[in-house]
Amino acid sequence: GVFLFYTEALALLSADIYLTGNSAMPEEHYAARIEKLEERCAFQERALDEMSAALTHQWKLIEALKRDVQRLTEEIKSVEDNFMQGGGREPPPPHY
Repeated sequence: GVFLFYTEALALLSADIYLTGNSAMPEEHYAARIEKLEERCAFQERALDEMSAALTHQWKLIEALKRDVQRLTEEIKSVEDNFMQGGGREPPPPHY
């Protein structure tokens, strides 16, 4: 987030000074570079928020599916137990 932004800004400034040997670059140059970094930072924060929301949604879905699997497992076990106890054939419905 913010730390990465400042780290990148310092790295760019250091690279400029190293490559040009001049620490007196025009202020507009640095303002433009900082603006680009701020845009990148905002984009990354938005992407991170979107990924976090997607992950939260997926975890909720996984939890719901786990509950469904547990319920179905219990139903299957109940049917198996009923079958093993001699209730293999259920009586026909009342309308027969």
